[in-house]
Amino acid sequence: MSGELGPDAVLNTSTWPPVVEYFQFAFDAWRGEDIVETFPTFLVTDRLRRALQSASITGLVFGHVDACKGEQFDILMRGADVDLGQWHRMDVVGRPDADDAWLVANHLTVNERLMALLSSFDLNGSIITESPGGG
Repeated sequence: MSGELGPDAVLNTSTWPPVVEYFQFAFDAWRGEDIVETFPTFLVTDRLRRALQSASITGLVFGHVDACKGEQFDILMRGADVDLGQWHRMDVVGRPDADDAWLVANHLTVNERLMALLSSFDLNGSIITESPGGG
């Protein structure tokens, strides 16, 4: 696991899945992966978000997230000077019959076109399923 919701995150738990009203993510470690799975959404690096938007990938909505280093970061990263860079929230809103990305049992599922794009990024630690469905 790369981290968890930060101490300043605000969730509305009156719905399921909960709605994150203010998204802060505290990284415990980061080794360069471009996508991080965290419930109820995903986080992506700025370079991955730009590539997804440039390719007009459907089924994804991006939002703001404040990324910070968690309490364990320096211990787990052994004092490495790591710049987390800019991160974005990536909500998956697509449908398998119409979009490039969708959820199946809360797991990211993508079509062949999106998987080809993702293959040039560091997906270490992510579970992404390729399916023939999708737009």
